[in-house]
Amino acid sequence: DPSITGRPLLLVTHYDSAPRAPGAGDSGSGVVALLETARALLHAPDRHQHPIHLLFTDGEEAGLLGAQGFVREHTLGNQQPMVLNFDARGTSGASLMYQTPSNNLQLVQQAVRHLPRPVITSSAFVAVYRRMPNGTDFTIFLQRGCSGLNFAFIGDVRNYHQPTDRMETLDLRSLQHHGDNALAMARSLSTIEWNSLDADQDAVFGDILGMFILAYPQSWALSLSVIPLVLIGCRGGRRWIDPVFWRQGMRSLVAMFSSVLSLLALGIAVAFAFRTLTIAVPWDQYSVACFVAYWAVAITISQTIASRLLACMSDEDIGLWCWFWYAMGGVIMAWAVPGASLYFLWPATASGICGLLPLRAPLRNAAAVFRSEEHTS
Repeated sequence: DPSITGRPLLLVTHYDSAPRAPGAGDSGSGVVALLETARALLHAPDRHQHPIHLLFTDGEEAGLLGAQGFVREHTLGNQQPMVLNFDARGTSGASLMYQTPSNNLQLVQQAVRHLPRPVITSSAFVAVYRRMPNGTDFTIFLQRGCSGLNFAFIGDVRNYHQPTDRMETLDLRSLQHHGDNALAMARSLSTIEWNSLDADQDAVFGDILGMFILAYPQSWALSLSVIPLVLIGCRGGRRWIDPVFWRQGMRSLVAMFSSVLSLLALGIAVAFAFRTLTIAVPWDQYSVACFVAYWAVAITISQTIASRLLACMSDEDIGLWCWFWYAMGGVIMAWAVPGASLYFLWPATASGICGLLPLRAPLRNAAAVFRSEEHTS
């Protein structure tokens, strides 16, 4: 339609696959999803302000070669397109949105309003991926100053770049979710002015059980992180001025670090043992059994260490200090990695609110009744 003169919207995926891998997930799923999206868009009544183009690149696995050639040589590559990229690192799971450009606040809010359920995304994904050396075709467009969103599913990662990346192992629900996201965002972004998506800061966001997305400006993160500290402080009352109480708090902090370090040490020991013993069968072929065994042993060791360090503290004080340090972690994350701070902020806030509710006396009474019945029996 020559009357559509806006900047182009690119729906992008690659059609090549890794050596020895048939590529049903990575990224045959993207090819099929975008072809079906194109069919649906042809029959949509929407009035588009931006032309929509499908881009299927080659040489992605060899070093993002197709995307590099496109932005260097094709006329569309010089028109600052909006890009929706689709990829896979496995053969199942939700199509999660995990990468955005910087200053993404308005773009994320647009996605919040239009992504269909289940919507799986988080600013923590974005923050982590920005620090990783990995790249997709979307990386090339970001380097050229383009905006957009990157989607992928990552379940059954053992099939990634393997001969098992076949149609038989591809979860069709993941394929459908790719298509749902592509169609919803293509319809949404093609019918609005993109100047309205300009922002000067990132968003902190995350889905709530896949039902909806909580999103707010990153500038709020540090201020909000103080709320659970205030709530937990009110719960502690006058005990905060007691030096003995603070010594207990230091013990709880040592216990928490010891638990985390014991988990890490066990993981390193297991990995070293597998390399040393040259066990041929990888754990992921027995994922459920090994997952349960590893965490059972790890939790037992960490809890044994923590229980010895915290033997002199009441259950209420242990809970209070654990949530206090968790809330302090939220403050640190809000300052250092704001995108991941919501996983500290909201659990700690909920704990602080629950700690101020008049529930402790009824719970103590219920526990006393239970103990008396136990002694009677």
